[in-house]
Order: sequence, then structure tokens, then C-alpha cells
Amino acid sequence: MTALKIAPLFQPLDAELNATVDFLQGLLPPEALTLADATTYSLSTLGKLVRPAMVHALWQAITGKPSDDRVVKLAAVTEMIHLATLLHDDVLDEADLRRGKSTVRQRFGNRIAILGGDWLLAQASQTLASLGNLQLVSFYAQVLAELCEGEVLQNALAYQPLAEISWDAYTQKTYKKTASLYVCLAKSVAVLAEADDLTMQKAIDFGNAFGMAFQFHDDLLDYTADATDLGKPILDDIRNGLANAPILLLFQEESQQAFLEEAVQTIFNLVQEQAPLEAIDQACVALKEALHQRGGIALTQALIASTRQDAQSALTHFKTGHGLNILGALLKA
Repeated sequence: MTALKIAPLFQPLDAELNATVDFLQGLLPPEALTLADATTYSLSTLGKLVRPAMVHALWQAITGKPSDDRVVKLAAVTEMIHLATLLHDDVLDEADLRRGKSTVRQRFGNRIAILGGDWLLAQASQTLASLGNLQLVSFYAQVLAELCEGEVLQNALAYQPLAEISWDAYTQKTYKKTASLYVCLAKSVAVLAEADDLTMQKAIDFGNAFGMAFQFHDDLLDYTADATDLGKPILDDIRNGLANAPILLLFQEESQQAFLEEAVQTIFNLVQEQAPLEAIDQACVALKEALHQRGGIALTQALIASTRQDAQSALTHFKTGHGLNILGALLKA
């Protein structure tokens, strides 16, 4: 899901997304000059705006009405939380590039990246409080906890033998680290819209399925896209000790377990031993080719299609119009 691919989908939401970006960029920077520079830099590198677009599209799909100021603020809050987690993740992952650009931690250092993320979370909290709805505050407090728990779960799975990583553990991590924010924004839009219980549940179902499919697709891109498209090195997860969906799905086939365990452990050992980059690259390319040949890629594609269908089924409950069309198109992007 690249910015070039999805940008045309958002054209019916240009006014709403421009209002959201204006709100974000209109935030007063902190007095500390370096932190102000880092925060401004972070806001200037806003990405695909998938989460704000989903807030606005879901609002329109539920209500059939254009977004008001409350929805703009909710979209901004969701993006601020997303940006804050990226700043913190880049420190944890020691990442120098994101979307092909220098990360805040690479440009300004780890301390400023962490403080920048904290400042965005503080701004998100203030904006959320201004909406005057305690239920929304509760939702976003919960998702902040889940995002942290997801990072801890991911850390616990890093460099573990494949036999010790269950599919349930992987999906729990994926829900907390990725899908939980989509569920949170879906619930929050439904509350703002004063939706009934069934509509609330359908919004949750869509957010959950979309978020899970989003991460499964991101895992797939690790083995099917190039570094330019990704804006980061290919096979980045496995280089950081993380076995993702194509590996774990194929590992469920008993005939593939011995091969995968050896191939993955070889990469982990090379990384931990700080072997020459050429040796790590060769082992990663061999694993990538094997996943294509042995069916790991096909299994992941089937899972993505099934999960997207779950999301599509939830959409049948909502109103027709630009919002519904955008949500449906996002599933295919």
C-alpha cells in the first residue's frame, strides 16, 4: 500500500484531510528549540494519512454527513498517536530510514525522538479532552496501553526459535501493535455518530479486520517489494529477529518445519554475531526465494484475501456514498 497507489482514493476527502493536516501543523511547537524542530520535521513528513482518511470515511459511511470539527480533531488525534508510536519505534529499532527519509532519531538523536513522541501524545490527550467525551478518552487510553503491550510482546518474540512462536502469539502481538488503533478509531467514530449497538459492532469488526489485513500485507511486502517502494530495507523484520506471517504460516506445515527452523536460525545467528552484511544478505535472499517456492507467499496472500473479505462483509451495513467507496477501495489497495 504505497502513497502513490492510494492518494487518488482520497480525493473525495481532500477538504477533510486538508483540515486535519492544517490542524496538525497548526499545533504550537514547544519552547525548546530542538524539540520544536524535531516535531515540525515529524509533522512535515506525514505519510499516507490512512488513519485520518478512515476516520472521515467511516463517519460519512455511518452518518451520510460531511465531517465536522469534532471529526477533524478525532482524525488528528489518531494520526498524532500513530506518529508518536513511529518516533518511539524508530528508537527501539535503531531505524535510520522511514518512507525513504531520515528518521527523527537519525537526524536529531534518540532523546529528542522520544521526547517528540511524548509531546505528540500530550497534544493528542489535550485535543481529545477538548471533545468533552469521557468514553473517547477511555478508548484512547486503552489503545495506548495496547500499543505498549504489543511492543513488549514483539520484543519477547524476537530471535525465538520458530517452534516456540505460536500463531496465536503472533496474532495477539499484531492486534495490539497494529489493529488496535483501527478498532479504537472505529469505536470512537461510532460514538461521535451516536450509532446504535449493531453499527458500533460492525465498525469494530471492520477496524479489526482491516488492521489485521494491513499488517499481514505489510509482512508480505517484506518479501515481494523492493526497498524503494517500502522506504526501508527489505526483509527488515527477519534482520531484527522477527518471524512474520509468511514464515509462521508455512511453519504450520510439518514438512517445512526443519528447513525453516534452520534457515531462520542461520539469519538470527549471523545478525547476532555481527557477521558481514553480504553473508546476512545472502541468507535473507535464500529465505525469500524459498518462501516463494514453498508456498509461504501464497498462504499469506490467501490469508489477506480472507481477512479483507471479513472487513468487506462488515461494510455492507453502512450507507452508500464516498465514505463507503473509500473504505472498500482501501481494502483492495
